[in-house]
Amino acid sequence: MQTLCAASIILSLAAAAPPHDGEHAASTSAPASRTAPCTMPASETAVAITPRFRLQYTGAAAEAHALAASAERVYDEILAFCAYHGLPVTPPPEKLEILFLTDVETYRACARLAGLGRIKTYGFYDEKTNRCVFVDVGADPEIADLRNALKRAAQNANTIKAQLDATTSDAGEITLTYGDGSQVTLPVEEARRTLSAAKAQLRQIQARYDRYTDEINRTVTRHEIAHQVFFNIGVLRRNGSTPSWFVEGLAVLFETPEIPYATKPRSINGARYNDLHEAVCPHESEESLNAAMVTTAVHEGRLLPLRNLVGASWENNRQQPSPSRREDGDTSLLYAQSWALVYYLHRQQKDKLGDYVRRIQRRTNANIGPEVEIRDFEAAFGPLDDAFTRRWAAWLVSPSPCSERP
Repeated sequence: MQTLCAASIILSLAAAAPPHDGEHAASTSAPASRTAPCTMPASETAVAITPRFRLQYTGAAAEAHALAASAERVYDEILAFCAYHGLPVTPPPEKLEILFLTDVETYRACARLAGLGRIKTYGFYDEKTNRCVFVDVGADPEIADLRNALKRAAQNANTIKAQLDATTSDAGEITLTYGDGSQVTLPVEEARRTLSAAKAQLRQIQARYDRYTDEINRTVTRHEIAHQVFFNIGVLRRNGSTPSWFVEGLAVLFETPEIPYATKPRSINGARYNDLHEAVCPHESEESLNAAMVTTAVHEGRLLPLRNLVGASWENNRQQPSPSRREDGDTSLLYAQSWALVYYLHRQQKDKLGDYVRRIQRRTNANIGPEVEIRDFEAAFGPLDDAFTRRWAAWLVSPSPCSERP
C-alpha cells in the first residue's frame, strides 16, 4: 500500500513560526552519503536533521528547514493525540526519511520507482520504502501564474506610490510611468485613487495565493507526514491490514494545524466539512445542515453508508495520490467522510477509540474482509446501524463541532 501526498507548500511553510523549542530547529549536516531508491547523489544535495526526521533536499536551505519544522510539529500533535486516547507509542529506531526535490522530472522518476506511474500531485508517502517524497510547489503552473501576478501587482503599487511621494504638494497633475514604459497623466487625487485600487488588487492576489498554498499545505504535506508518523510509532502497522477509512481519516484529522495541547481534542477541519456540506445539499450551498439532510444524503447515495465505508477496501485508491480537494471530487468525499467518522469517534468515543486501535493492532491476518472490519468496529463502538448513523449525523451538524469551523 502506498499513500501519496500532494505537496510541500514551502512558500507558506517558510512563513510559519519556528518549532516550539530549540531542540526542534533543523540543522544542516554534510551532504547525504547513503543510497536508497529515490535518494539523490550526495554531491547534489544537502541534509537537514531534526530530532525525528532526516530531510534530503536539492533546493534552498530555508525552505527545507521550514518543511522539516512543519514535520516536527505534526509529530508533536500526533503524540498529544495518542496521549489523549491513552495509546502507547514506540519511537522508531531511526529518523524518518523525507526527500524534497525542486526538479519535476526527478520527482516523476521517483514516483515511477515507487510504482506510481504518471503522477499529478506534489508528493507521496511510500509505505514500502517508508519515505515521503515532495516536489517544490513552485512547479505548479497555477502557483507560478499567481506568483508572477503578485510580483506585477506589487511593482505597480510601489511605482505609483514612489511617484506620488515625489510629487510636490501644489501639483495639480502627475504623469505616472509604469513598469512597461507606458505613461498616463492624471489629476493627483485620481492618481491617489489609482494607488488605492492597485493596493486593493495586490491584497486580493495575495489572499488568493495564501488560500491556494494553505489548502495544498494542509491537504498534502501535513496529511502525508501524519501517515508516516502513525505508521512508525506503533499506532498503525505498515504493510498490514489497517482499515482504509481509519488510515485516511486519521491523516485528514491532522490537515488542520493545532497549537500544542495536553487534553484538548482537535478542532474541526473546515475544508473537509465543506466537502460534506456540498455533497449533502449541492443545490443549497448556503443552507445549514441538519441531521435529517445527512441521513437522507446517505439513503440517496450522495454519501456512502457507514457500513460500506467501514467495510470497504481502498487498496486501489491508496495506490494513487491522495486527492487535492480541487482534483477528484468523488475521492475527496471519501476522505471527507472518513474524517467525519474519525472526528466523531475522537470527540465522542474517546476511550472506545483507543480500544478499537488496540483491536486492529492485534490483527495477524493481512487479508481482512468487510465482515471482519465491521465486526471489529462494532465490538468497539456498538452496532453500526441506522441509529448509529443518526447519532453521527446529529452530532456532526450540532453547534459544538460547527461552532469551531474556521
